[in-house]
Amino acid sequence: MAQSIDSERFILKELTPKDASLVYLSWLNNQDTAKYIEHCQQELTELADYIEINYQNPNCLFLGIFTQEQKLHIGNIKYESMNNHPTVATMGILIGDTNWHGKGVAGEVLQASFPLVRENLKANVINLGVEKSNIPAIKAYEKVGFKVKTNGYYQFDDDAIEMIITI
Repeated sequence: MAQSIDSERFILKELTPKDASLVYLSWLNNQDTAKYIEHCQQELTELADYIEINYQNPNCLFLGIFTQEQKLHIGNIKYESMNNHPTVATMGILIGDTNWHGKGVAGEVLQASFPLVRENLKANVINLGVEKSNIPAIKAYEKVGFKVKTNGYYQFDDDAIEMIITI
């Protein structure tokens, strides 16, 4: 059974292949919303397969971000346990609905999802990679409590930094 948790404005729900939609796919094929995403699916069937793989992976927590009021799917947050560091989970977030950019979604969703990460992945540290040029994201992560980590858990390219938080 898929897990979910509520925050003030959002419902975070574990994604299943049923959540593959043309709207979700459009985020991945939009240059503005997907410019910091490494792997994008081009077809709806590929997207459903990607969600299924992550849903079946016990080392992954892949949550859709849905609005409380209208139940609109506006983005995703994904956590995955690191093989070499079992108490560390790597996080990625996508706010696909550009109407929600700059409205504090990341901070609210991160805080709300930390208990699920501790419970499901047994992680007490979250790390992420962020492009140095993505200043709004860096500021959002810092607001939640993430700190820049040098010589961290993962080797990112020269254009990115690693940030961590203990939860």
